[in-house]
Amino acid sequence: MGVAAGYGLGVPVEFLTDEQAEAYGTFAEVPTRPELERFFFLDDDDLRYIGGDGVPLCGVGDLRG
Repeated sequence: MGVAAGYGLGVPVEFLTDEQAEAYGTFAEVPTRPELERFFFLDDDDLRYIGGDGVPLCGVGDLRG
C-alpha cells in the first residue's frame, strides 16, 4: 500500500499520482492571509468555547495533582 510522507502506515494514497502523493498534506504554495483567515476564523461560539466555557480539549490539566 502506498503511504504519504509523514503520515505513517495506513493512509492510502495509491489512487494519487506520485506527484500528488509526495505533496500530500502540504500547501502547493504559501497561503495568503485572507485564505488563512477564512480557514481559521473563530466565531463567537468558538471564542467562548476556547475561553473556558467548553469541555477541555486536552486532559493534561487533569494530571496535575
